[in-house]
Amino acid sequence: MAGKAQPRTARELSPIEAAWLGAMIEGEGSFGAYDYGKLTHYPGTYLSLSVANTEVETIATVLRLAGCGGVTVTHRVTRYHQDHHKPNWTWQERRRANVIALLRQIAPFLTGKQERALAFVRKYE
Repeated sequence: MAGKAQPRTARELSPIEAAWLGAMIEGEGSFGAYDYGKLTHYPGTYLSLSVANTEVETIATVLRLAGCGGVTVTHRVTRYHQDHHKPNWTWQERRRANVIALLRQIAPFLTGKQERALAFVRKYE
């Protein structure tokens, strides 16, 4: 369809790519299941996989490796958050199939989050 963006699917990662992305999720990222009902009037659950960092190159690499998701930036300048703070870049994927596909590939390389990731994949695939 012209003019309408098509959803992108998660890439098949090489072992090195999966290890790198796993390390980013382990150290700077998170995953979870969230209730739509708390955000909208729709019932159900959505899945999320995200990485946040102040280095845009790092987040660009996450986006390139994952092959899906989107990037947002937050730069708060208030009385308490002065202008000398760096912007915070966040990559996030919320498409269920992509979240599961990426977690399945990176799970072997996780340490502290491995059991939770495997249980998450079993529950939501």
